[in-house]
Amino acid sequence: MTEEIKIRQLKENLNRAIREKDAEKANMPFAENCVLFLLAPPLKIRFGTGDEGLNNLEDWFSTFENRIGLESKELEITCNNDMAFINSLEHLTGKRTDGSETNVWFRETLCLRKINDEWKITHQHQSFPMYMDGTDKAATDLEH
Repeated sequence: MTEEIKIRQLKENLNRAIREKDAEKANMPFAENCVLFLLAPPLKIRFGTGDEGLNNLEDWFSTFENRIGLESKELEITCNNDMAFINSLEHLTGKRTDGSETNVWFRETLCLRKINDEWKITHQHQSFPMYMDGTDKAATDLEH
């Protein structure tokens, strides 16, 4: 199995765990002390470094009624022997417990390192484009 196939499999396993709302499996590919720049506050999280650094997916998962829709498009992988980067467009959908619907596209970049012969995510960055019309609002209404 090539390194690119292993990395694609890691990303698909991460997406599947999120779709199934399985926090333990969703957190598995992240390295200790991984830096996360997620869509939700705070600005920066350091994964696994105490209560303030936990990637508490269970709280987020509980805001969805059922399964979460998540798919990656235009996924590109660049890798060498021990470092890799993934960039993609992500489509997140789902019905929320408050009755609202989530249907957004966002950008994601994952940086990975091979640690003990296993690919681990060491940095995750998610973002929305921003409207540059003076409103300074996140462009959450864009479609792929």
